[in-house]
Amino acid sequence: MLPAPPTNRLSPKNQVTLPRDAAALAGDPAHIRALAHWMPGRAERAQRSPVVLLMTEGDLRKRERRIIDTPELKPEDKLVLVQDLNARAAQLAIDEQRRVVIPAHLVDYLKLERDALFVTTGDMIYLWNPDEFQRWSGAATPAGAPDLTQFILV
Repeated sequence: MLPAPPTNRLSPKNQVTLPRDAAALAGDPAHIRALAHWMPGRAERAQRSPVVLLMTEGDLRKRERRIIDTPELKPEDKLVLVQDLNARAAQLAIDEQRRVVIPAHLVDYLKLERDALFVTTGDMIYLWNPDEFQRWSGAATPAGAPDLTQFILV
């Protein structure tokens, strides 16, 4: 089993420091958006894990644009989806030390206690409960599923 990734301490006031390596935060934005989501399972895609997506305002707008540009959706459905996306995306202020306060409803959603885990990608940061991430990442990959090795070894 791989060692557990490093975690960040969650303060009693739900404050946590964002990772420095987050390319999604290039340009040091004053705030980011946080959206509760479900990560598909590794072994069974239907067995989902709670995760919070952290993104810039620009990345939220890209997701909004994907909804608007989907030709098979009716205009009313586009309006509903855009409203739902924006209503669910909490705005988090970033201070000079790159700290944010995670809203209580997201702390409860992830069942965070003492630590939080960030997984960064090119345009987004995934906020996990470290125990849930260990459970998720330790799940056996089903036969025939894509193997990460084929993308790492070039």
